[in-house]
Amino acid sequence: MNIRKLTLVIFFIFTAVSAHANKIDEALDAMNADDFTTALSIFRPLAKQGDAQAQFWLGAMYFYGKGLPQDIQEAKTWIEKAAQRGYAKAQNFLGKIYRDGIAGTPINNQESVKWFRLAAEQDYAVAQISLGEAYLYGRGVQQNKVNAATWFEKAAEQGNHTGQYLLGVLFTAGLGNDYHICMLFALAVEDGADAETVKEIDLMKQAVADQEQCRAGEAAAAKWKPGIPLFKTQDN
Repeated sequence: MNIRKLTLVIFFIFTAVSAHANKIDEALDAMNADDFTTALSIFRPLAKQGDAQAQFWLGAMYFYGKGLPQDIQEAKTWIEKAAQRGYAKAQNFLGKIYRDGIAGTPINNQESVKWFRLAAEQDYAVAQISLGEAYLYGRGVQQNKVNAATWFEKAAEQGNHTGQYLLGVLFTAGLGNDYHICMLFALAVEDGADAETVKEIDLMKQAVADQEQCRAGEAAAAKWKPGIPLFKTQDN
């Protein structure tokens, strides 16, 4: 293939990918505007063509009964198709279906962990938390708080407030020091923890022994940005 033909092939591939992304964005915008008819008209044909993202969102529409009658079993069918195609959001959702026994599915913690792990390994923060919780409570895997902390940390470093909060809680149980505890809690509040979580954080911070280290951790949180390792250095 000569350079001109190769350039044309790349151009057409890029154009097709861009057009597809625009259609998905259009459907998601319609959903956010509660225009479920438009969203469905885009997602359904794409899902039937095998598009994993469209399959997941079509499944979500069935699951929540948005734009069409609620049908949990049909939701699971589409979400499972998307998960098998490697779409991380679908894999995490399917993991929850097996963990919680949704849609008449027998609870299967080992199967839930399989799907959580597949999504977590794609750096999907929500799944990293799901997998961390599996290790924390020993659901489908041997209980291991260090492994739980590892996955919470991965989510926390993406700026996920739930991961930051849960890692901070584990650190209060002896896995970390006062500096890191207060740093994580400050980040969780800054990154959007809800009011109830903020109250719990305030109570736990009162129990911190070294308040000077706590203030130093909070100061470090103010300088931290997502993607930067949380514990590479400690600014004392």
